[in-house]
Amino acid sequence: METKSSPDAEGARLARPRPRARLFGARPRRRYPWWAWALIAVLSPVAFWGPEKLLITTSASLPYRIWLRGAVPEAGALKIGSYLAYRRTHPWTDDAQPNLMVKSIGCLPGQAIRMDRGSFYCGANWLGEALREDSQGQALEPTNFQGVIPAGHFFMVGEHPRAWDSKYYGLIRYEEFEIHVTPLF
Repeated sequence: METKSSPDAEGARLARPRPRARLFGARPRRRYPWWAWALIAVLSPVAFWGPEKLLITTSASLPYRIWLRGAVPEAGALKIGSYLAYRRTHPWTDDAQPNLMVKSIGCLPGQAIRMDRGSFYCGANWLGEALREDSQGQALEPTNFQGVIPAGHFFMVGEHPRAWDSKYYGLIRYEEFEIHVTPLF
């Protein structure tokens, strides 16, 4: 015996929306707010080229931690305050390998460096004081360089009073500069 469905029941069945088909049991698409897409748009390029273009430092000798890498300009184009990275061994690390350090130029070739009672000056500009001992009580020996900086050499400084910089290891040759950096954060 055959039963027929009423026209009302069939119309109700047709009017009901069909559920979306799921492929492999996937959930329906979620909608994200506009700001999430904006954040992704900004951070994606950083994630893509960040490892090659960014330098992150942990030292307290400068107020910045994230730097944009660039090519080292010609020696004549460098000026006081330019930030550069070079390698030096550090007395407070156990590494025998030189560490990459970021410092700013404190004094240029042709300018005079002098030391007066532990304080270093580039002309009349005070660059900092060389400490006699580190935070652990170990003796520190300041550089003995004084006079006019020869061509192709630079006096590098950090902004922290305990920065390990040219006050201790002397001048840096232009050829030692590996990266010119611009502070970001």
